[in-house]
Amino acid sequence: MKPAVPKKLPRPGLAWERLIPEIGAANRALAHYDGVLHAVPNPEILLSPLTTQEAVLSSRIEGTRATFGEVLKFEAGEEVREEEKRLDIQEIINYSTYAQPEVLFDTMGFGKPLDATPMLLMPNALRFAWGGTIRLLAEGLGLELDEIREAYEKRPATKPIFVLGRTVEPGTMAALRFEVQGIVKGRPVLVVEHVTRLDDALAPDWPQGSGSYRVLIKGVPGMRVEFEFWDEHGDHAVGGVVLTATRLVNAIPAVCAAKPAVSRYWPTAWSLSLRTRR
Repeated sequence: MKPAVPKKLPRPGLAWERLIPEIGAANRALAHYDGVLHAVPNPEILLSPLTTQEAVLSSRIEGTRATFGEVLKFEAGEEVREEEKRLDIQEIINYSTYAQPEVLFDTMGFGKPLDATPMLLMPNALRFAWGGTIRLLAEGLGLELDEIREAYEKRPATKPIFVLGRTVEPGTMAALRFEVQGIVKGRPVLVVEHVTRLDDALAPDWPQGSGSYRVLIKGVPGMRVEFEFWDEHGDHAVGGVVLTATRLVNAIPAVCAAKPAVSRYWPTAWSLSLRTRR
């Protein structure tokens, strides 16, 4: 392999005479540009955007993600908002087969008027029930939460729905969506969300699923993980109950074997090993 050696200039056969008018025009343009630069207090200001753009393009090779506008804002002293990062955990289940009528109708409020406030939706009830999950996630991710918030939304039945021997009348609550949010710097970064319906046709704008747990990670890279569950009869609601109980039951030996300690040193989901055998 021989190295490429450029030919000597001027190249033979080049009709350079035709380029003389263009050369003269280019020389005048450069002279004018040079005069403009001498009149500018800081000539580097004209080259700065080009230098910045080159730096942005070069940094992408190293995996740095920053836009040209963000770099200009930073150089101007403006605060650049960090790309939003968020972890959502969703439970999406049809509860029409959830065989706990007291929980379904009294605690959660299905079949009640939309302006009624069941036990689950009383102030701080959601935070009490699922705040521990938010704090556990924050501990595992090394986040310091500012506060925990709660929010919910209801939707009415559009037709009679027969559930566990009762009739949920049109206009009463038949779908419930609530969130428990871990807040950092005023933004929800950890969210545990339940989307519960008695009829899959209700609230079509809410997250959809066939009885599943869904994990959504917003960031770089973004990720989505989803798995469905069911019992031996294909029931997703009962499958979710069994799935929850399995984790608790399998933790009993480790909890019983743990040494006595104050509450902050009790075994947690992070310290308990998974028991995968029967």
